[in-house]
Amino acid sequence: MYAIRVMTYNLHRWQGVDGKIEPHRVLEVVSRAAPDILALQEAECDAGDQQLACLAERLAMYRYGPFAAGGTAFLSYYPLNDLQIVAREGGAFLRADAHVAGRLLHLCNVQCRGSAVERRRQLLALQDPQLLGRFSSGCPLLILGDFGDRRWGGASLPVGGTVLRLARRPFWPATFPASWPLWAPDRAYLGGQLQIIDVRIYRGRQARCASTHLPLLYTLRLFDPRNYARSPLIGRRSMEIVPGCH
Repeated sequence: MYAIRVMTYNLHRWQGVDGKIEPHRVLEVVSRAAPDILALQEAECDAGDQQLACLAERLAMYRYGPFAAGGTAFLSYYPLNDLQIVAREGGAFLRADAHVAGRLLHLCNVQCRGSAVERRRQLLALQDPQLLGRFSSGCPLLILGDFGDRRWGGASLPVGGTVLRLARRPFWPATFPASWPLWAPDRAYLGGQLQIIDVRIYRGRQARCASTHLPLLYTLRLFDPRNYARSPLIGRRSMEIVPGCH
């Protein structure tokens, strides 16, 4: 088993609740959370990619994006590959694969916008065979981001013939608006062999000012998909290859 920290954060075009654009506040919030992979929404700004490039440099993370109209992007300490972008009716989705300690983790960064009908149509884009339509529970999948609604989120999300489960959240899961959070548009759904070890929302002073959304951090446990059989031919404290076992 292996643990990894993944955070979702809507930067609101780097504009805080006070209307000021001060990237150092975002840097402080992310530095304190210390995620291994950071899924960003609305990461675009008038200065182009300069703000995000600076953030990635200060954190010493790989940068992927921002992409599409929603400004979805990833920052990661792990190299990501097979990036795929889908923009649908104002929404934006960014898919990537992360290789973590020899294990493959499918990621999907979600940014939904518009009315309930428009958001429902946007989520149908997840069924695209080039995005997640071919998802198999053989590899773990994490879908996270800003789902754009003011509900507290459904308990499941159907994707590729599989029903994903809503990831565990804090007792009060609201992340928006940051200054006085009442709604929970930021959340995650899990598929495959993933387990939530810890989840927290950063509600510090800087987090309440840096953006209109609060960041949501998950600590995940990835299980080894291989199965090991016990054998009386080996000791309890040793791991050996036993003839006849595959």
